[in-house]
Amino acid sequence: MINLHTHTVRCGHARGTDREYIEAAIAAGYKEIGFSDHSYLRLDEYSAGNFRPDEALVKDYIRSIRELREEYRDRITIHLGMEMEYVASCFDEMLSYYKAQGIEYFILGQHIAYLDHGGCTYAGAPTDSIGTMDRYISDCLEGMQTGVFTYLAHPDLIKFTGDREVYKARMAEFVRKLVSMNVQLEYNRLGFYESRNYPDPDFWAMAGEARADVCCALDAHSPDVYTDTDTVRRMHESLAALGLRHRDPAIIKL
Repeated sequence: MINLHTHTVRCGHARGTDREYIEAAIAAGYKEIGFSDHSYLRLDEYSAGNFRPDEALVKDYIRSIRELREEYRDRITIHLGMEMEYVASCFDEMLSYYKAQGIEYFILGQHIAYLDHGGCTYAGAPTDSIGTMDRYISDCLEGMQTGVFTYLAHPDLIKFTGDREVYKARMAEFVRKLVSMNVQLEYNRLGFYESRNYPDPDFWAMAGEARADVCCALDAHSPDVYTDTDTVRRMHESLAALGLRHRDPAIIKL
């Protein structure tokens, strides 16, 4: 199995060295992995000015993974990617920037949710705003329509706390459109392990009915995640109960 969703300490909420992730992956029998730390984004609407690592940390991340990729080339295949939000106002700039830096692939992790009164919040924060949910959905769809994202990470990240029937109606249409676009959906180990609001059972029941293309991904924020084979086994069993099977993602090169 290939895992393309691996973070590093540079995102501010992970632990372990880059080398420790690689050694753990090798110990667990992985032949191919991808690092996909959070993207640096120039976003004026965020009070901090940027979302996640600053540009200097991103450059350090790229340098480190490149060096380790060469060092371990005979033991494991290592890909250099980014988990990035889709923000139309700076997408072309970020795409050009990362291409020039040698990033191989993007996965779309839409952590940004727009508020009704303006501004943004984390998509996993509770909201009863239908408008916020609709914007999350439209941003995910628009992002995947660019054709540069390998897959959609935690597609059910949005934590809608309003009318459940409204959620189910919106998500049914969301799933239908994603499947019609041949988008691969990530079944996220972090949310599964920590019993977060994702994977959402209603969302994934719909994905099962639609026979969505699915991959299991670790969303690793510590090296030991790679050796936790029991959780991965339970994830596969959960998908099987829905009539779904993991398919190793095929990287869409930038």
